[in-house]
Amino acid sequence: MLPKPLQQLQKFFEKFPGIGPRQASRFVFFLSKQPKEYIESFIQSLQSMSTEVKLCSNCNLPGLKKNNLCTICSDSRRDKKTIYVVEKEGDALNLEKTNIHNGVYFVLGKNISPVEKTQSAKEQVKNLVKKLKRETNPEVILALNNTREGNFTAMYIKEMFKENELNNVTLTSLGRGLSTGSELEYADEETLRNALKNRH
Repeated sequence: MLPKPLQQLQKFFEKFPGIGPRQASRFVFFLSKQPKEYIESFIQSLQSMSTEVKLCSNCNLPGLKKNNLCTICSDSRRDKKTIYVVEKEGDALNLEKTNIHNGVYFVLGKNISPVEKTQSAKEQVKNLVKKLKRETNPEVILALNNTREGNFTAMYIKEMFKENELNNVTLTSLGRGLSTGSELEYADEETLRNALKNRH
């Protein structure tokens, strides 16, 4: 039904997290109705992202290529010794809304699965360990989803800290407030505030 250019565009949208064929087709129909100026602006934004943005070398959040850091890590007012470990970027953005956290983040990219063998998240944990070995008495707060995979990831990180003898690290987790199976990205601000204040 769709012309080939729109079919190709739909395939790109289908690769987005949480987007299926039906939603992807809606995006395509929306764009097909927009004026030329809108499409050109959209393309320019994508090109700017490609040429100007890269992952922060310190925490894996998106940052600008010119300074190699994200806006949070480059902010001198931030407490660099308080590190929140999160699964994905959306979790960090949601925690920022609470306005009670002035530290920095470390994004794993995904949780560690107990069944998958090759996982990028394990490599990120190794990078976190290397980073912490250079710090003096940091606090690491495991701000992970209260899911099976999130709990397994937290357990894996704790084991890696013990294995590498990171005795200088204060390790805590979010307190009660997040129900079982819930994800940080969708938690309301009050729930997150309580979880942060009651970390243990």
